[in-house]
Amino acid sequence: MSERGEEKTALSDLRVLDLVDEKGAYCTKILADLGADVIKIEPPGGDMTRDIPPFYHDIPHRERSLYFWQYNSNKRGITLALETAEGQEIFKRLVKTADIIVETFRPGYLDGLGLGYKELSEINTALIMTSITAFGQTGPYKDYKASDIVGVAMGGMMNTCGYPDGPPVMPYGRQGYHTVANHAAIATLIALFYRDMEGRGQHIDVSMQTAIAQSIEFANEFYLYCQWVLKRQGSRHGSDGIGEPIGNVLPCQDGYICNFGHVGPLDWMEADGEIGTLKEDPRWFQDPVFRRDPENIRYLDERQRAWAMLHTRQEITEGCQNMHISWAKCSTLEDLFEDEHLLDRGFWIDVEHPELGATFKYPGAPYMLQKTPWRMKRRAPLIGENNAEIYQNELGFTREELSILKAAGVI
Repeated sequence: MSERGEEKTALSDLRVLDLVDEKGAYCTKILADLGADVIKIEPPGGDMTRDIPPFYHDIPHRERSLYFWQYNSNKRGITLALETAEGQEIFKRLVKTADIIVETFRPGYLDGLGLGYKELSEINTALIMTSITAFGQTGPYKDYKASDIVGVAMGGMMNTCGYPDGPPVMPYGRQGYHTVANHAAIATLIALFYRDMEGRGQHIDVSMQTAIAQSIEFANEFYLYCQWVLKRQGSRHGSDGIGEPIGNVLPCQDGYICNFGHVGPLDWMEADGEIGTLKEDPRWFQDPVFRRDPENIRYLDERQRAWAMLHTRQEITEGCQNMHISWAKCSTLEDLFEDEHLLDRGFWIDVEHPELGATFKYPGAPYMLQKTPWRMKRRAPLIGENNAEIYQNELGFTREELSILKAAGVI
C-alpha cells in the first residue's frame, strides 16, 4: 500500500473530521478513498460500530470487526470525549485545521455542546459541515429514532419490494445507510465546489428518509402524475407493475439468470423447441397492449422458463450477450470473487494488517480516475492509533499533556 503524499489524489489537500455512525461511514470512506485526510474521532474505548459483526475468526472484539475494517479503511483514528470541556476545546483546535466535518448526531446535539455549525463556522469560515440524520434537521420527524430498516420503510422503498400477495420486504443490505451516505458525499463535493468559487463553507442537512424517497424511481412518477400505485413484483422489474413484462429472474440448470427488455433469443429458443408462438406473432414486438395482457404475460413466462432450464447460467450469459440481448447470470458471492471482469479491472485489492501479520481482500473502487487515481493507503485504524501523531505532532501537545488527558478520560 502506498503512503499518503506519494501520488496526487483528487482530495489530497483536504482534511475531514469524521463523527459518524453507520449512516455516514460510507460517506467519509468515499472522501478518504479519494485521498482526503479523514480523521475518525471515536470516544475513548472506541466507537460502537466496532461492535458490529462479523468478526475476524468469529471472535467478538472491537479490534476485529470486519464491518468496521471495511468502512474505515484509508482513515486515521483518534479518541476524544466531546462531552468534556477539554475535549470540546481540543475539537475546536482540530476544526481550525479542517475543511469538512461529517456528523450523524441527533439534531441539536452538537449545538448543546457548543460545537454546532454556527459556533464552528466562526472559528473556520471555510468549514463545511455535513449532518446526516434519519429525518433531517427540521420537520415533525426530526427527533424520531431510526435504523436502516426504518429509513427504508418510511422512505417508501420497502413498500415496493416483495410479492403482490405478500407484505413489504426489506431489501438486502443496509440500503438506507448506503443511499444517504452516497447523497451526503455528493452534496459535500458540491459544497466544496461552491467554496472554491465563493470562499465560504456551509451546513448540509441530509435526511435518510428523503434520500430513499428520491431513489424509488418511477414509483413516484406513476403515483404523482397517473395516480397509479405500482404493485410489488417479486423478482420482476418494477415496471411490470403496469403490466409491461420487461424483466424477470428465471431458474436455469445451475442457478438463476435475469432478463430485461427482450422477449428472448428467438432463434435459439426455436432451435431448442421452446419458441411456441413468440416468433410467428408480431404483436409480441409491436403491440404493448397485447404484451400487457395477463394471459400473454403468463405465456411468455412459461416459454422463457422452459427454455432457460435447458442451459447453464454461463451458457445463457455468453450466448445472449453475443446476440446483444441483455440476459445475464445472477452472480453468487463465490462468482464475484472469481469474476474475470472484476479481476481484470483490479476491483479486489489486498490490504495489509501488520498487527495480525495477515493480508485481506477488500472491495475496491467502483470508478477509475485517470489523473487522480483511487488507491488504498491503509487499513482501518486501531482505537486511538493516531493520537500521538495528530495531538502531539500536528496540534503541539506534549507527551506529558497527553498522559494527563488520557488519565482524565478526555482521549
